[in-house]
Amino acid sequence: MHGDDAKLDISDVDDKGDTTNWKIPLLVARRDIVSNFSGMVTARAEYSTGCTQYLITPLVGDDGAYREPLWFDEDRLWRLQPASTVPETTPTGGPQRNPAPVK
Repeated sequence: MHGDDAKLDISDVDDKGDTTNWKIPLLVARRDIVSNFSGMVTARAEYSTGCTQYLITPLVGDDGAYREPLWFDEDRLWRLQPASTVPETTPTGGPQRNPAPVK
């Protein structure tokens, strides 16, 4: 189809313009299993060949230098676990500001 003959089929596009169900949402941390490159997912692309890629934007380095984001195939990206989690603690019976009333 050329010129006026070309028509865009938008019957499968929702109100946000999304035509697919993406496996990885935006703004989540991911690591490439081959290169160990990590960062936040800031963009995604689906190609006519069926390949889906995500743009991983790394955090600014310790020296304050900006590092360029890179594109990776969907199957190479793994979820990052939080660096550390603080376990919930229960009061140990030490000094407390507002102790519960004694019954």
